[in-house]
Amino acid sequence: CQELCQFIGETELEKSEQQWRSQAEQLSGAELLLERWQTECGKADEIEKDIAAVGSLGTEAANQRRVADQAKQSFADASSVYELKNQEYETMRRTFLNEQAGFIAREQLRPGEPCPVCGALDHPHPCEIKEEHRDVNKEALEELGREVGRLRDAQEKSASAAQSAAARLEEKENNLKEELQKLENKLNENLTE
Repeated sequence: CQELCQFIGETELEKSEQQWRSQAEQLSGAELLLERWQTECGKADEIEKDIAAVGSLGTEAANQRRVADQAKQSFADASSVYELKNQEYETMRRTFLNEQAGFIAREQLRPGEPCPVCGALDHPHPCEIKEEHRDVNKEALEELGREVGRLRDAQEKSASAAQSAAARLEEKENNLKEELQKLENKLNENLTE
């Protein structure tokens, strides 16, 4: 009976030993799998951060595009206002120069006083200013010239702002493209592993 008990004990012991070895093999593989899983999780976390960073760059680029578009529109508006006012000024300036004889007659000819051009004391037919040019004078021309100057300055400032905004947009879009390319490369590397 002792031999039988010993035989049964040895058989049970061998079975237990085999189970333990099998479990040990499985557990050694589990450690390797756990290590791989942790590495992959680290890579996934890194890629998630990269995706968030690229998303942020995309938002920045979109916001800068709006700023650049607004600056471009402001420049277009300032240019339009300047061009209209400058045309008005040039028209008034030509009128002022063309109507000089009438302006002299209106402003300087007095009965009995000498003409500043010819010196005559009698002024029987002084040059008349056309009705539509009666409000043209040196002061109005100078004021309009100052306004045109202010508008030109505003146009130049808006042109500079538009150029600056466009340069920042180009920079942000280039950064976005570079980061997207890096992310694509990283994803491709992880897919091929």
